[in-house]
Amino acid sequence: MDSTTIEQDLLQWPGELGDEFAQIHLWEAFRLAGILHSRCLADHHQDQTTPPRVNISTEILRMKVFASIQAIIGIGTFNFRLSLARAILYPLFIAGILAENAQEQQLTRVAFQYIMQKGQEGTEQIIMDIVAKVWKNGKGGNEASKLMIATEATAELNAEIHLY
Repeated sequence: MDSTTIEQDLLQWPGELGDEFAQIHLWEAFRLAGILHSRCLADHHQDQTTPPRVNISTEILRMKVFASIQAIIGIGTFNFRLSLARAILYPLFIAGILAENAQEQQLTRVAFQYIMQKGQEGTEQIIMDIVAKVWKNGKGGNEASKLMIATEATAELNAEIHLY
């Protein structure tokens, strides 16, 4: 994720076909979350050799991640594919910790609540608690500081969370 070309590589990646339409939304959510994640790491390292980022705002990327997650939930795929519900944790976590306003925070909460209604309560509740801690302690911080708060909150819990 901290490659100097990762953002450009992900922007150019056309995606993959899947067995069902929901997988296309999932790939898109992962692709865009990967860009957001790489920006968090780039802000943290501040490497002067990094090429300038393409001019897509973080807000647009976040909203596209939320739109993809909302599309997956709206399709109703979770009723049949619990593994798909778990697969959206990575993009939901990344977009969630970077949520900038009440609307984005509400989108994050609703998605987590939907996943938890499907019987996936343990890990998902811990992840939602970490995201909420970032919202509380990361106000006004940059992308890297929000990722650092999430990392520290996870360490405080002595937890290792796999986000696919």
